Amino acid sequence: MKPCPDFLHSGPDIPWINPECTGIANLPQRAHLHSFENEAQALDGDPEHSAYYQPLDGNWKFRFFPKPAVLEAEVISQSLNDSSWESIEVPGNWTMQGHDQPHYTNVQMPFPDQPPNIPEDNPTGVYRTHFHLPESWDQRRILIHFGGVESAFFVFCNGKRVGFAKDSRTAVEFDLTPMVQKGMNQISVVVIRWSDGSHLEDQDHWWMAGIHRNVYLRSTEKVYLEDVFAKTGLNEEMTEDISKSRCEVGSMKGPNLDGLWKVNCLIRRLQNEPAYCSEESPWRKKPGSISVIWFVFPLR
Repeated sequence: MKPCPDFLHSGPDIPWINPECTGIANLPQRAHLHSFENEAQALDGDPEHSAYYQPLDGNWKFRFFPKPAVLEAEVISQSLNDSSWESIEVPGNWTMQGHDQPHYTNVQMPFPDQPPNIPEDNPTGVYRTHFHLPESWDQRRILIHFGGVESAFFVFCNGKRVGFAKDSRTAVEFDLTPMVQKGMNQISVVVIRWSDGSHLEDQDHWWMAGIHRNVYLRSTEKVYLEDVFAKTGLNEEMTEDISKSRCEVGSMKGPNLDGLWKVNCLIRRLQNEPAYCSEESPWRKKPGSISVIWFVFPLR
C-alpha cells in the first residue's frame, strides 16, 4: 500500500511531507479582488452582487478515512454516485461535525514525529459537490478560491487533478478553465489533516481539520487585472501626498488576444467624489503573460 496513491500524486515525493513543495499548480498570492459588470457594482463592493461570483458554501458530500493510503481513485470520479455519503457543512471543521476529534496542545506537538515527518495514520476527508457553470461564463477564465483548509489538500474537477496546496490559514486559488464544461460540473477535495506544515503551525491553539473558510468560484475576462497594490507617501519636497498604484495585468493564452490594451485608474474620496483619474496609454499585450503598470498621482 503506497502512502500516496498515484491518483493524488504520481511523483517520487509525498507532497504533504515535502517542505520544498508548498503547492502544485496553485496561483500566486494576490489581493482578492472581484470582477463586476459595471462601476456601480464595483463601488458597492459586494461580490455576491456580481454575476461573476458563485459561492460554493453549504452542504457537501463527505466521507472520512483513516489515512490517504487507503483511498481509491473512485472517490474523485465525476460519475461516482455519492448519494449514500454523509453531508457536511462547508465552511466548517470535520472535527466539530462528528468525525475525528479536536486536539489541544500548548508547547507539545500532537504527535512525536520529527519534522518533516507526520504520523502514518493521518485522518483524511473527501469532500464532493457540484456546480452549474453559468452561460455568461462561457469563454471566460474560471477560478476556484479556498479561504482556508487545514492542513493540506488536493483539488479535482470533473475527475481531473487541478492542484495541491498547504498552509491552513492562507487563501489559495486554482485555475479551473481547462477542466470545466458547459452545464453541471463536479468538484472533489481530498483534505489531509497532518502535513509538514503542521510543525510550523504549532502554537497554543486547538488543532482542527477540514475546509474551514469560504469556497467560491469567480470568473474574469481573458485579459484581467491579476493584482493591485497601492502605496502612499510624500513627494521629495514633502509638500504633497503621492499615491502609487501598481497594477498587474494578466491574460490567457489564445487567439485574438495579441492586441492593444489600456488600463484606467480612478481614485475616489471617502465621500465617493472622484479625486484623480488616469489612463494608461495603449500597449500591446502578449498572450499568457503578466504586464506591470504603475500609476503615480498627487492626492489633494
